[in-house]
Amino acid sequence: MTDELDRRVLSSYLNKFYCEDALAVPGYLLSPLPTYYVPDNGPLASFKDYILTLPAGDRPEAFGQHPNAEISYLIEDSKVLLDSLLSLQPRQQPTGAAAAGGGGGRREDVVMAIATDLLDQVPQPFNLEEVMKAKADDPSALHVVLFQEVERYNALLVAVRRSCVELQRGIKGLVVMSADLDLVFDALYNAKVHKGRGTGWAGGQTWGPCGCGQGNGKAGGISSDHGQCVPLYPHSRGFAVGT
Repeated sequence: MTDELDRRVLSSYLNKFYCEDALAVPGYLLSPLPTYYVPDNGPLASFKDYILTLPAGDRPEAFGQHPNAEISYLIEDSKVLLDSLLSLQPRQQPTGAAAAGGGGGRREDVVMAIATDLLDQVPQPFNLEEVMKAKADDPSALHVVLFQEVERYNALLVAVRRSCVELQRGIKGLVVMSADLDLVFDALYNAKVHKGRGTGWAGGQTWGPCGCGQGNGKAGGISSDHGQCVPLYPHSRGFAVGT
């Protein structure tokens, strides 16, 4: 128990499980589910038989939680499983007959093509002065937020393009591949969302499955939709702005 919330949760469990009804009421329910109850007193075999009837996986209701509490667990469990499968992939392309039968190109060629495609699709930064002039006659207070987001979004676009260029140069051997560029390389090849170390970005560096940049915690992001990268605000298809 580390804080007040932990104390409140433990107190709720204790009040539910350690009470007079647990001893006095036959088949006292320990949760809203009928599966979990206090079995009748009997020989050791009867308790073993009851334990065998319990499900292999516990539902959130067994702990007095809402069914939606399982969503976060399933998401994290799926992420661990997929990351483990990706980590088992060979880091080097097969050669000879294996390469001929497996199809596909070298990792470097695939990532180079993705980075080149990104440079073609990521738009140029907005002209903030022109945007401000276009909205000069409208006194809406929301335009203040718009100007701030345009400025931050421009910084994001510049960082994405710079990262793509640096990655291309690293693949060609013109610059040393840094640890962060290695992570970007792996993320692009594996179609993963990459959370970098903030190198060259105002906040954390994040890449979407298509290799597009995501928000740095303040600006909007870029999402991939059927291969077409479009400016996005604030989020779409799971590419939400970071916190």
